[in-house]
Amino acid sequence: MSQPLVFSIPLPRDEVDHFSIDASKVPPKVLQIKMHQALDDSINDAAYEESENTHDTGFVPWPSSVMLAKYLTHHASVLHDCPGNILELGAGYGLVGLTAARLLQQRQNEVNGGTKKVDDVAIDINSQSKVIMTDYNPLARDNLERNARLNDVDQFTSVTGLDFFYQVPTEDDMKLDEGSDLDSSPTWMDMEGHRQPQVSLILAADIIAYSNDGEMVANTLDVALAQGGQALILGPEEGHRFGLEGFADSCRRFGLEVVEETTISAFGNRNEQQGQCDQLARDIQQMGGYKVENPYNFTMFIVTKPCKTQWEDT
Repeated sequence: MSQPLVFSIPLPRDEVDHFSIDASKVPPKVLQIKMHQALDDSINDAAYEESENTHDTGFVPWPSSVMLAKYLTHHASVLHDCPGNILELGAGYGLVGLTAARLLQQRQNEVNGGTKKVDDVAIDINSQSKVIMTDYNPLARDNLERNARLNDVDQFTSVTGLDFFYQVPTEDDMKLDEGSDLDSSPTWMDMEGHRQPQVSLILAADIIAYSNDGEMVANTLDVALAQGGQALILGPEEGHRFGLEGFADSCRRFGLEVVEETTISAFGNRNEQQGQCDQLARDIQQMGGYKVENPYNFTMFIVTKPCKTQWEDT
């Protein structure tokens, strides 16, 4: 059995008094994620093909997952302020979901007794959000559970099957949604055929790669997001993947709001672009992935599902 890979993500530096402390001398904090990219070295391509004829994409370190994991460390409030569960689409080996779970775990460990005070009112954060990591490949899901245990984030995660090609609402769902209350909207379906509750936040990296993926992912966001919920979908810029060019329009046809941001680093100073490119290449190679000779831009789609009152007012 191979040793797990250890992926180190630099965390933002704490605020320092620049008049008394040289910030460059403050050691950077690092978030470490351990993971196996496959269940066992003995699993070969034939075994992958036997697993419902799925592909091996869930065992490949895609650059977008690295960038989204880093984005979350610099925008942890997206996770900390999330009022409900978090759903990851196409989790693969779990870098993004595990990073989110570790950040939630750190947040809980920062307070004594599992509570914090807001306006002098104690709030129990032991019942905070859980990261639901999903993939359509059963071998990938087994590996996700293994990696969650490896990082000791079991209480912050769960793993289930989700295929966004099978999230089209049924006629019964559509009838329920017409003029009904907030809790009866169409919801996402796991791969055992069970409808699951909608979530407050969806994360996904590099899941749009084919011409019809954009529409299917947009539909999944519509049925899986609770009203007022948000999705962060990160992938390569147009020209590197099919289906991206129509994704935003597909989301809008479902009544979702989309903000599209193209950036090379997903965070940080624009003057650091070349450094970010160099670091990305090293990160991908560290994960055992392909060599990134010409790093490309990434596009972040920030998708929001408006509340029903917003729809009615427009």
